[in-house]
This record gives sequence, C-alpha cells and structure tokens, in this order.
Amino acid sequence: MDQDIPDLVVGDSVRLRQVLSNIVGNAVKFTTKGYVDIKISSENVTDKSLKLSFDVKDSGIGIPEEQRAYLYGRFNQLDS
Repeated sequence: MDQDIPDLVVGDSVRLRQVLSNIVGNAVKFTTKGYVDIKISSENVTDKSLKLSFDVKDSGIGIPEEQRAYLYGRFNQLDS
C-alpha cells in the first residue's frame, strides 16, 4: 500500500469490500500454486479527495481470451 494513503478514507466501504472480496476470492480460488498480490496506490491526493487504484495480480490459470468479453457484461459464470 502506498505510504501517502490516509489512515481514514470516506467512501462506499460495502461496495468496495464486495468488489475486492469477489476479485481476490477468485484469484485465490483459481491459484493453486504461486501467488496473489494486491497493490493499493493513490493518485491526486488532496485534503478533500483522492483516487485509489487496486491492482490484483496472481499466477492462477487466467481467463481465456475468448471469454474476457463476458467480464463486464451481465453476470456470467466463466468457470461453468
């Protein structure tokens, strides 16, 4: 985690927890060997706002190129 991220950040913690839990959960689920790495960085830090970036990288099986288009559409279970 970047050192310049404040200890207290106001935002939608429920939604953030839901999204990160799903992404990290899938990374762990499909990584039987290797690593899952989570990096949190910030941009445009001011007294009133900041932009956080969450990067999740893993050594899991990945998503085949032909299935990636389904990631941001309606809910689809890619591992079915």
